[in-house]
Amino acid sequence: MTIAVGLGVAVAYWQLKATRQSVSNSRKAELAEELIVLSGQIEDAFKHMRNPIDSVPKDKLNDRRYMFEKRYERVVESNDLFAKLRETQIRFDASVGSEKTKKHVSELFNYRTEIAIAIETLLDMSMDDGARENRGELRQARSVLYGTWGDRDELGQKISHQLTHLRFIAGPYANWSEQK
Repeated sequence: MTIAVGLGVAVAYWQLKATRQSVSNSRKAELAEELIVLSGQIEDAFKHMRNPIDSVPKDKLNDRRYMFEKRYERVVESNDLFAKLRETQIRFDASVGSEKTKKHVSELFNYRTEIAIAIETLLDMSMDDGARENRGELRQARSVLYGTWGDRDELGQKISHQLTHLRFIAGPYANWSEQK
């Protein structure tokens, strides 16, 4: 009887341990998948913010501020998405027991701030008739704000690099069921 009870306790313990591991792996997979999806949405948000083509209504053609205000609205539209990215990053890192994704997400936040600063700079310069004196600053702000995502787009390459790293880190956890 004692052996049967001992064996039953051992089997129950093993079963509980396996269940906990399965739940933990499932949680990691869900968070990894969410992080991968968010990285795609963040990429789309950056492309929307930095789209080099804009349309301006006829009644706004003489309004120098209009185009930059619309661009700033695009940055603000992404607030909830970036908040969700940060929350998911924190939950994912807590789940895997390290801060694997923190620096990459932080860099994405920094790039978003760079875009907002570029908008403010261009807005200020568009209102200043002496902007021609600051051509280097103007050129830099434009390269940040208007992205082609090609090889010459430095900020676009940096953003893509961070997003690739996020996907690379999350990928194995998203595919945990395929691993032995």
